[in-house]
Amino acid sequence: MTLFSRLQFGLSTLLAASLAAHLAWAGAPGRLVTIGSSVTEIVYELGQQDRLVARDRSSTFPEAARALTDIGYPGS
Repeated sequence: MTLFSRLQFGLSTLLAASLAAHLAWAGAPGRLVTIGSSVTEIVYELGQQDRLVARDRSSTFPEAARALTDIGYPGS
């Protein structure tokens, strides 16, 4: 695993933990847009896919995520 991959994984994990803490503390938002394939996968693993309304271009797994609106790719 490269340094960049480790950093990306760590930031994604931190983001997911922050999201989970926010949901528990402030109540769940009605709709979510995910940016980053790992964040999209985490939302599905948490069973919150019904809240997803859009995803970035890199979010192609699970297959059901492909049906969401594609907002493009950050940084392009």
